[in-house]
Amino acid sequence: MTERALPENIILVGGCIDAGTNQPTEENLDSKRISEGSYHLYRTAGSPSLDVGEFIRKFADYLNSIDQFLNFAHTDCGGYIAAGDDSSRKHNQDLEALGTTLLKQKPTIRYSGHLIELEHNRPHTFAACAIILGKPEIIRASNAELRSLGLEDVHDKIARPFELSVDDGSIWSDLEISLNLHHPKKILIFDESEENARMLMEKVREIADGVPVETRVISQAA
Repeated sequence: MTERALPENIILVGGCIDAGTNQPTEENLDSKRISEGSYHLYRTAGSPSLDVGEFIRKFADYLNSIDQFLNFAHTDCGGYIAAGDDSSRKHNQDLEALGTTLLKQKPTIRYSGHLIELEHNRPHTFAACAIILGKPEIIRASNAELRSLGLEDVHDKIARPFELSVDDGSIWSDLEISLNLHHPKKILIFDESEENARMLMEKVREIADGVPVETRVISQAA
């Protein structure tokens, strides 16, 4: 995927894979009148603010197409706990650092960072993990499917906004974190290509031995 192939004025929503952030994120977007089907989604362990340099490296070729970026971090985050500081202060510092770095790269970008406060004594086992091509129509269709299955608020969400590549090692790192921390009972893959979904499913089966895997191929409207 090249930058020229992307639409202009993209809204990008970033966040952690943790299922506990699903409902608060959607409520925040609803309050801003940002609806399903209007934004691209990037969900990775720890959220983009955990590793600002890595996020900038990955998205340098796409920044000219991104008009607005909303990033959601959360307390009780496995990535921050592993790094030794899961305090609200640390999260807010990193959210601010991400915004500062982005504005240096693209001064016109509209950035906002949001911290979701989650309790440490909350449940940490979730029913499913969804791996999603984070394009607007696929987000809308996958959310509808997950709601119909009763999984809306009990699935980890791994999303990449422009493509799901079997060669993207960060997807598989995120999946291993989901498996180790949240023990999903099934894994669902939402993609626009049947062949790519098949390759992703094969890779998931290598990593998540014994966990059922299902694919959903979603054709985007022209």
